[in-house]
Amino acid sequence: MAYLSPPLTIIDNQSNSQPSIVSVPPAATWFDEDRQHFVALKGVPKAGWAADSIASGSVDYSELARAFYTGATSEEYETDAEVVHYQAFGLPYDASSDEREKLNEAQSAFDAAKKAARGRNSLVTEVSVAFPLPRKLASVQSNDDASSTDAGSSVIRRIPLLAKFSEESIHGARYLALQYTSTMVRVINVQNLEAPRGEEKHWTIDLSYDIHPVLSSPDKLPFFREGRDIKTAIIGGGIIWCRGLKNSINLILITTTAVIVYVMDSQTRTMKKSRVYPHRPATSFWFEAKSRVLVIGSYISNKSDDGNFPKIVMEMKTLFFTENGNIETLPTFVAGSLRETRDEGCVDASARSESSDRRDVVSPTDISLVYLHGDVFCVELGSLGSRRGIGFIKMDRANRCIHVRQHETNRLANESSQTELPLVGVVDNLLCIINKESKCTSFLDVHALFSDDQYMLKEIMGVTCPSEPSGVGIHDESLSFLAPNFFLHTDGEGLLYEIKLDINILLQSIPLTACIVPFLLRRSETKQIMTTCIAERIDELIEKKDLSTLKIWFGVIAREYSKSEEATKWDLESTDEILLSASSLLQPDEVSISNGIIVSPPSCRNAFTQAEMLYLVLLRHATLAIKTQKTDSKYLGFVSSVAIQYLIEIERISTPCYTLQCLIIALLVRQYRESELISYLTARETQWVQLRHKRQMSLSAPNGMPLDHPKNAIAFSEIIFKIADICSCVSLQQRLIMHATSILIGCNANTTAVRCLLSAGLIEDAIAVCSKKTRSQKDTCSEDDTIQAIDFFNATTNKARAMTSEAEKCKLFYHLQHFLHQNFPDAFTRESRKVKAARRSSTGRRASFTGGNNDTVLVEQSKLAHECRFPDELFGGSSSSLCIRIRTMFGYFSSVKP
Repeated sequence: MAYLSPPLTIIDNQSNSQPSIVSVPPAATWFDEDRQHFVALKGVPKAGWAADSIASGSVDYSELARAFYTGATSEEYETDAEVVHYQAFGLPYDASSDEREKLNEAQSAFDAAKKAARGRNSLVTEVSVAFPLPRKLASVQSNDDASSTDAGSSVIRRIPLLAKFSEESIHGARYLALQYTSTMVRVINVQNLEAPRGEEKHWTIDLSYDIHPVLSSPDKLPFFREGRDIKTAIIGGGIIWCRGLKNSINLILITTTAVIVYVMDSQTRTMKKSRVYPHRPATSFWFEAKSRVLVIGSYISNKSDDGNFPKIVMEMKTLFFTENGNIETLPTFVAGSLRETRDEGCVDASARSESSDRRDVVSPTDISLVYLHGDVFCVELGSLGSRRGIGFIKMDRANRCIHVRQHETNRLANESSQTELPLVGVVDNLLCIINKESKCTSFLDVHALFSDDQYMLKEIMGVTCPSEPSGVGIHDESLSFLAPNFFLHTDGEGLLYEIKLDINILLQSIPLTACIVPFLLRRSETKQIMTTCIAERIDELIEKKDLSTLKIWFGVIAREYSKSEEATKWDLESTDEILLSASSLLQPDEVSISNGIIVSPPSCRNAFTQAEMLYLVLLRHATLAIKTQKTDSKYLGFVSSVAIQYLIEIERISTPCYTLQCLIIALLVRQYRESELISYLTARETQWVQLRHKRQMSLSAPNGMPLDHPKNAIAFSEIIFKIADICSCVSLQQRLIMHATSILIGCNANTTAVRCLLSAGLIEDAIAVCSKKTRSQKDTCSEDDTIQAIDFFNATTNKARAMTSEAEKCKLFYHLQHFLHQNFPDAFTRESRKVKAARRSSTGRRASFTGGNNDTVLVEQSKLAHECRFPDELFGGSSSSLCIRIRTMFGYFSSVKP
């Protein structure tokens, strides 16, 4: 279900940007969830020194200052300052994110090199800076004698509590914030330094004295006035960089009493306090970087007097940092108020009240802030008490409100006995809950939980893994979780694993009857994998002959399909290549099961198209049912019912493609269901009439007319003629031909309609179509596909051969002659052409043409007579008076003499 991707090396010791410097392991690293990279404080010795010299403490930091700091011209740096080196190692980007696609549009050579380096399974150095700090901040000595400076004294780095790089501003500036105490932060401009040498400044904020930043030189600590007692402190990790107004960079400090916003102006090289947002005394906060949502938690007393609920809850205040630099708030909400205490063995009410005071009180580790499908959710594990339930708060910024859902489940209570609740992350827009103790990973589709659709998959999905495979597994105790979807392995080099979703294993935990179509179509797997999974589920339902569940599935599939106009357009325009597969169902010798792959365009990513349903499910089952019809006659009937039900659901909200219509017609003809087929054809023609009337009144109407997609409509009509040709029922055959003819006429394909009617032997119908007045629209057929007089004459001849009555034959040819005179007058134009005439031998017999005994004579007769032989045998032979009369009508001579 969930597995770890191949690891990436967190700290690549060989990727130092300064090759003359010996690489050494970092003194400390911080994971920055905002920028998604690791910030490392790294020891940097002078060129030519051995790496082990750092551990011995024989580093001359005054030399380092001159070596790595270009502004180190003052002698003060030799005694008061030390150079520190910080790097940022980038985490892999999500290739499917819009932000990454925008970055790829304009990619510098340096970015391209970093991208290529990521392919080597190690994180590259995105930022590498060196700058001086006051010795008090940069290093401390482990020797008690602070004045000792021998080579044997051990000088070590002083590690800040937190280090965070900012984004790069539009002016090329980048800042680094270093937190040394719960009240003190140092801010350095580490990129695009425009100040002259020796005039660089750092900003220092010490909340124990003042909330305003104080400017000082890099090698000194500023002087703060005594006497101001500010009782506040920075909450752990409470330093955030955020883009502000006009693409400026804001530094946000989250303290126990307020949120303080500072604006960094890279043009004027200034830093100033912008705003202060006070709040209740807080103990924790949560920040979601993509949406820039900050939630601050403060413990308050529960207003409920019910002793079954805890007396202490957490009040949550929500702040949105907008693109224009403002801050929007949402109504405050409370977490932990529904944690009911269940003490069946405790009868005393006072004892139960005392128990509720200390049990099931919400803790910061119970709460997470996640980003799913473009929305932010506050997740509370164990929200119903006794490790039961998951609470969800959806932040609705547009409507300035929140939406609450409670998902009641016993999974957390049954599978976790440890003091901490399972880990909460996000994998492929699914809420991921990892329980290391029980080795169970669960997933929940939060988007479905907030949907009113009753068929959405709202249950938690989980699989217990009793034993891990060889190597590092997702439930390995040595892994440290980094929200939302990374694990850090600190042994050895330090490896980073990303959590991946195995959709095939996940489906095993989902019941067969659960409709997984919307769930699968929202995943990031390839479309081929998604459609295959859907088709396999439908196959299983067909095998079980569960038509009621299939009706639900088809309704959901059709609803999701209707949301994609690209999918409908693609189905109506690009499925003609599988039309023959549907028509071949009537020819047992040509029926074959196709195992090919149909690839829909990326624009149809979120829809299960009609072509995919036909190619992966319906056509395959129909073919198999026909092959096994003799042994299992009910199978074909059930497949027909399935196809018809799918057609019904598609017709309710969209337009069925011609391949689906062809399949329905072929199956009904195959089963001799004449009345149903005639009803279906009549309904389709009625729909066309209604659509035509709507368009005439300038009303909106879907693209369901044959003229909307003439190419496929013409191909579909030609296949209907083929189906009618092999249909044994005469009335049904006539109805199919009429339906196909109406489609062709509706597409302005009169020429194709006449050709198809002539091939079916319907001379009168073809004459009727051709005799109609030509429409203003141009015929959609190509110039090569034209009907000539000879086509009508040959078709009439073929039909007359099947007649027994000479009178009927004469009537047919009289009708044809009248029609050709009116519509093809050029066919009766008299022309003189050379004709080879056989010469009689001395025995009275005609000489063979192969012997060369023939003469060429000039004959004058109609153009039609020159191109087509007259069927003398139909009218008693060439010497018959009736035959001579009809030949004369069409411009034939009775005989040819040499």
